[in-house]
Amino acid sequence: TINDEGRPLLHALDTRGARRGEVELTPSVNRDWEDLASFALDGEPYVLVADIGDNAARRRSRTIYVAKEPHTDENQTKVDWAIDFRYPDGPRDAESAAVDIGNERILVLSKRDVPPVLYELPLRGGGGETLTARRLGAVESLPRPSRRDVELAPKTRSWHWQPTGMDISADGRAAVIMTYRAVYYYLRRDGQDWFDALNGKPIRIGLGNFGNAESVAFGDDRRTVYVTGEHRNSLLLRVDLGRPARPAAAVTLMTFNVENLFDNTDDPGKDDKAFLPLAAKRAAAHVEACQEIATRSWREECLSLDWSDEAVEAKLSAVADTIRQVNGGRGADVVALQEVENLRILERLRSEHLAGLGYGSAVLVEGTDLRGIDVAFLSKLPLAGEPVLHPFDAPDFPDRAGDTRGVLQADFRLPNGEILTGFA
Repeated sequence: TINDEGRPLLHALDTRGARRGEVELTPSVNRDWEDLASFALDGEPYVLVADIGDNAARRRSRTIYVAKEPHTDENQTKVDWAIDFRYPDGPRDAESAAVDIGNERILVLSKRDVPPVLYELPLRGGGGETLTARRLGAVESLPRPSRRDVELAPKTRSWHWQPTGMDISADGRAAVIMTYRAVYYYLRRDGQDWFDALNGKPIRIGLGNFGNAESVAFGDDRRTVYVTGEHRNSLLLRVDLGRPARPAAAVTLMTFNVENLFDNTDDPGKDDKAFLPLAAKRAAAHVEACQEIATRSWREECLSLDWSDEAVEAKLSAVADTIRQVNGGRGADVVALQEVENLRILERLRSEHLAGLGYGSAVLVEGTDLRGIDVAFLSKLPLAGEPVLHPFDAPDFPDRAGDTRGVLQADFRLPNGEILTGFA
């Protein structure tokens, strides 16, 4: 593995991340090393170092170094040849390089183009001349960002669609491209060019919340891939594509804004006066409080809505009927709900109106919303730990602090033992 600036060192690791030595590559300069590749040529093992990073797209040329692969007990190794090159369509940033040994060429994939563009260079170089890479075309198989992704990226620091690494297996049959979010695995047919293969449909292996995923390499065969990231103490992941993972049971999810699922009891400390029976709304204090509501429709609701026992039952029945529309009357396995007043009304929905469907968990943590409009879960999966309500602060809108709901997190245990985390 390598750093992307500083001393021109190759760091040797074992497959569990333990240090096995450092070797200086001479003569070379580490301006922005971004990828490594290993290959065998004329019966000798080689390593390729790609100095191809260019965040601002200003470098007139880049350099690729090729050296015989050193032993871990060496402290220095010499560059066998270097390839200086430029792009035919102007400077650009890249972090992905691989060796197509069958055609004795180097493939370089650009990072910031949408879609990314694949280029090729001759593996044995140009005899000291600065070469111009050949543009093969766009790789259309990787997911493209939405307009919103692009607009938000400078704020969220998430460019999840950009490729950050690439490798080709030693047998020339498989390739991987890694983005900040996933590894994409490609198989090549006999006689098929890599440009066509990389525009086929890949297998996607999600990386979850890995962060700073930068490096991908095949192991000893085309079914084993190693992944690691930037910065100190990064994780080292092994992806075994030849051994199927334990299949997670199919789980159906539903999200449902139930629009004021209130009971008809006045809860102390909550502004739930609109959701009371008419008989409870005749007091002078109630009428006076309602008259202070500025919005006409809300004021009339506060004065005249008859939230009777029959109205509550009708509301619960309508919500339950909607949930039953999923899975042939069985309902989704996990239902996220918005605008639920309290656990009491949620339990009525679960135990009375959805009885027999297997909903064993009703999850609601009271928030600070003045009206008591909370978020909740119903789940057929058992809880794996206590739910947590994360406050949502909006300091730029202090006038709305009283009716801002939090984010409810609940962990559920899948049948295969894995944990499914839900956020409402």
